[in-house]
Amino acid sequence: MVQEILRRVHIPAVAQERLRETRLRMFIVQSRMGTTSAALAATFLGLLVAPSVGVGRFALWLMLLGVGFAVRGWVVRRLARRDTHNERDERWVTYSTVALALVVGMPAPMFMPQLDAELRALCTTVQVCWVVAGALILGLYWRAYQAYVGISFSLIAAGWILSAHWEIALPMTLLLLAASMVLVRFAQRLATMFEESVKIRYANEVLVGELTQALQDTEQAQQARSRFLAAASHDLLQPVHALMLLVGVLKDQRTPEAVEQTTRRLETTAGTVAAMFRGLFDQARLDAGAVAPQLTRVGVSALLRSIEDSNAPRCAAKGLALQVSCEPHLVVWADAGLLDRAVRNLVDNAIKYTPQGEVEVRAWGDEQRVHILVRDTGIGISQADQKLVCDPFFRGQEAKRSGVDGVGLGLAVAQQMVGLMDGTLALTSSCPGGTRITVSLQRALDGALVAEVPQPASPEQPALTGRRLLVVEDDVKVREALVLWLKGQGCQVCDAGCLADLLARCDPAHQAPDLVLSDQRLEPGPDGLTVIARLRERWPDLPAVLVSGESLSAEEVPEDVFFLQKPVSTPALLMVLKTMLDKGEEDERSDRIGGAPSPG
Repeated sequence: MVQEILRRVHIPAVAQERLRETRLRMFIVQSRMGTTSAALAATFLGLLVAPSVGVGRFALWLMLLGVGFAVRGWVVRRLARRDTHNERDERWVTYSTVALALVVGMPAPMFMPQLDAELRALCTTVQVCWVVAGALILGLYWRAYQAYVGISFSLIAAGWILSAHWEIALPMTLLLLAASMVLVRFAQRLATMFEESVKIRYANEVLVGELTQALQDTEQAQQARSRFLAAASHDLLQPVHALMLLVGVLKDQRTPEAVEQTTRRLETTAGTVAAMFRGLFDQARLDAGAVAPQLTRVGVSALLRSIEDSNAPRCAAKGLALQVSCEPHLVVWADAGLLDRAVRNLVDNAIKYTPQGEVEVRAWGDEQRVHILVRDTGIGISQADQKLVCDPFFRGQEAKRSGVDGVGLGLAVAQQMVGLMDGTLALTSSCPGGTRITVSLQRALDGALVAEVPQPASPEQPALTGRRLLVVEDDVKVREALVLWLKGQGCQVCDAGCLADLLARCDPAHQAPDLVLSDQRLEPGPDGLTVIARLRERWPDLPAVLVSGESLSAEEVPEDVFFLQKPVSTPALLMVLKTMLDKGEEDERSDRIGGAPSPG
């Protein structure tokens, strides 16, 4: 059982240090007790042998014994004064033990030749008991005890040999040899059991510590979940409530201008809900450790141009000046997607919390780092809130009073994403006066391939008139809305909730579809990737777009399948569909050219 526990629990070097410390402490305590026992044994031995060998001879041995115990006492006091111990201290234990063994075994060759048989037997008994009792003091250092037993028993055997009683000396020597082997084995086993007990105690402490930490982590997770529910129950329901009210307003509108104005408000509110859920999803992935950045060379100018293009209409509608500037040829080591999301979060916050004035996005670099500044003239963040503003689900007092919807994740997600890219995020703010946030990342040398940040879809892109699309979505409301939008773009749509229904509706005799758009999680199955694979058995070159609320890694999605994560805006979806359809046409033309017969 002990060995099984030790195999399951890793014992680091600190456990070895604790073992050494505990063993030395035990030796110090036992040595002090052993001194008293040794004095009693020496007194008893003196009463036995002093009349036969003479007081002077016995006094000489007693003086040597005192020196031996004084040396060990000095070693014990030296060890007791030290707070920590090392291997050299354990060697001192061995040295003092060898010296003491010489003194303890010395009465045999000194006294036995002058003693009669009965006194020799009593002297031998006292010395053997003395050595056996030494196991209680030195047993934890079994190698030192091995030397102690070997020296002591060798001197006892020498005493019998010097007594010239060979008929007894030889059997006694063999008996002492056997006894020494038993005692050393006992000491070795005692040391092993002691070592295992110390390690098990340490392992238990480690396990208790890990359990305590796990309980604390669980409690923190519960507290975070409670904070989320407290925030989400209000902050998420607010824009949903606004959506329901706007739908009622839209039904009552009679003029095109009023319908257009209400529609814009609906679109803005829906975007707020989507941003909230996107922030929650990002935070969940970060908490789960599911975000693995792929660092590459990213051009900062293209990133800021993309952000400017997508936010300029929003700033213009709010009456804000958006100023974007970037030093030429700035390239950073970053994950293009994470950097884009982090900076967009910062710009989004700046626009949301700036009632009037301007928002500035500026990038510059030095020899080692590239810095991206997002500055606004908005409501600012109080000094007290700045310490907590990057914590998940925290919203400052100014943000709550502003009336802007949110769940307090924009800065938290941005800071964690920047940290995953070995960057830093610094914040300064005054209330009022605005906020300055600077993201700093490692600069990359110029002259190599640079990852492009995805560009938003242009509103002038043509509709998908005449395209034949297959749609697989098990949620009826989502499928109805998607089909309604696709038909509004001029598509011919065949939709179903699962693969079996889709195959039943699609007539193989009809013309091949141009693209399949499928959700990943379908009830009943199979999932979206399987649906795409099965459809490509019938139409091998069928372009495919996979949509899911889950996060799928690049290894899970084939290269020829475009993956979109919900929620998806209609401009983004339109851009992806157009891109995949154009790519499918290019591949088809290439196949026709490559398969055409050569002239002549």
